[in-house]
Amino acid sequence: MKFAYDKALFEQSKDRLISSCQKLLDETGENISENVRDEFYVTTQDLITCGRLLINQACECGGSRAATINLLINNSSSKIKKTTSSDRKLYDVSEPEFKLGVFIKSFMFFLRATQDCVYRIMLDGHTGCKVGRDSSIVKQIDKKARKFKVSQNGEIVETLSKYIPDYAPWFLEMREIRNRIKRGTRFCIVSVHSFGDSQDKIGISFADFFDVENDKEEIFLDFFLDSFLKTARLVDTSHIFLREKCQKKSPIIQPFGK
Repeated sequence: MKFAYDKALFEQSKDRLISSCQKLLDETGENISENVRDEFYVTTQDLITCGRLLINQACECGGSRAATINLLINNSSSKIKKTTSSDRKLYDVSEPEFKLGVFIKSFMFFLRATQDCVYRIMLDGHTGCKVGRDSSIVKQIDKKARKFKVSQNGEIVETLSKYIPDYAPWFLEMREIRNRIKRGTRFCIVSVHSFGDSQDKIGISFADFFDVENDKEEIFLDFFLDSFLKTARLVDTSHIFLREKCQKKSPIIQPFGK
């Protein structure tokens, strides 16, 4: 049984992000504060590496439909529902499933952090003032309206709204997934098979510890691919914004993705 996920598509999205990041760093050069550039480089490099490991691990966990079903049957989430706090026992999670959970958590934290790193590059290049860690892109988004809001950084918000109008809703959804993982979640592999289709779709199901009946969600591997593309578009937009302000070229020594 084959899975409806082409790893080549992930490689393409990864290469797109690498290219965007490299171009931004090369063409902004010394016009961006060194600490802001270093933070962006390290965080994005970690995101790219973690994404590659996550996809490889997910494909290993879902190597066959039978293996996936077996994971679901033996998954700890079903045991947690059927037991009480008085009779719950410690158990060993399978190594592939454990690794996948670790990669998912790490990926979501690096993904969320990268969004702020890109925003801080825009803010640093725009204001020329020292940018702190409390500078976050979430402050520029109206959570109820699910769009960018007018603020003192109007030029930045205007550029983001123009070039990536669908970014704010995606960011809020991504952030909520990250927040749920931060609060505590249970993961398991799911496999969706459509009638007449020769391929399965690999997904990851997770649920909140405090609402095991209702607070469930499934995300599929396409989410991680799309996350790279959305981040690449944000990086490209920041490059457009800074292009007129940053004319010097100062190539970094370490290339991305190596």
